[in-house]
Amino acid sequence: MKYSRQRDTILKNVLARGDHPTASMVYEDVQKAIPNISLGTVYRNLTILVELGQIRKIVMPGMSDRFDRTLESHYHLYCKNCGMLYDIMLPNIEDIDVLVSNCTGHKIVSHDIVFTGVCKKC
Repeated sequence: MKYSRQRDTILKNVLARGDHPTASMVYEDVQKAIPNISLGTVYRNLTILVELGQIRKIVMPGMSDRFDRTLESHYHLYCKNCGMLYDIMLPNIEDIDVLVSNCTGHKIVSHDIVFTGVCKKC
């Protein structure tokens, strides 16, 4: 894929953060370095970066999607008080894919789990 300064800046922003930003959060930061960038450009480039496997997208039902620099399989905790999203590094529960497949007849290739609760800071 052709090099893009905008995409490179967006990638560096996500990789430098530990807070699982939304596209709007990335846009606010990147706009400081590239004032004329649009939110649409940020969304498009985040999607490309996800498709290239350079970052992960975390779908948050009813909320804005978040983006993650950690590519290894892991889970997340969403704090309903402060809105932070935390990595939870537990062994991957591979058997859950087999269980769901056996119960539904669908072929499961992966899963994402986001726990909702209250973080230890709150």
